Amino acid sequence: MRRLFINATVSVITFVSSIILTNVAKPTIEPVVAPLPVIISMPDESPSEDEMEIRQIFRDYGPAQTRHDRKFFERVEAEEFMLFSSGEKPLTRSEDIKSMNEEPLTDRYELNIIDIKFYDDSAVVNSVMTVLHSDGDTISWPNIDVCVKRNGRWQILSTTQLD
Repeated sequence: MRRLFINATVSVITFVSSIILTNVAKPTIEPVVAPLPVIISMPDESPSEDEMEIRQIFRDYGPAQTRHDRKFFERVEAEEFMLFSSGEKPLTRSEDIKSMNEEPLTDRYELNIIDIKFYDDSAVVNSVMTVLHSDGDTISWPNIDVCVKRNGRWQILSTTQLD
């Protein structure tokens, strides 16, 4: 029994000593971690002329569609313009204008740009079209427009309406 008592005492003393030595041996100085630099991206002070022109086209787009403004679309859509909608055949510019004229004049359209990406004399515009029907029903869908700059002015080459 005496031997068991001695072994237990030695075990407890060894255990306590190892805990004390482990805490003493630990470095008390915390490693210094340099803070990461904060980079704040500031937007350009003003949009380019190209961006302002495209934004103006899309700002006018909804009201022009609301009033069925054929001249607006003949000016801003390229002659080879194509409208792509899922599940429907693509429409040319003249077919698109004809389709617009078949819609009721009481519907109100609004187009909001999400972003614009420029690639030399072309741009891709992501936007959302919203139509408010006279009965109060509202429908929205995203669009992707490809625009080109020709003879110093921007035109819409194609529109893809997404579900």
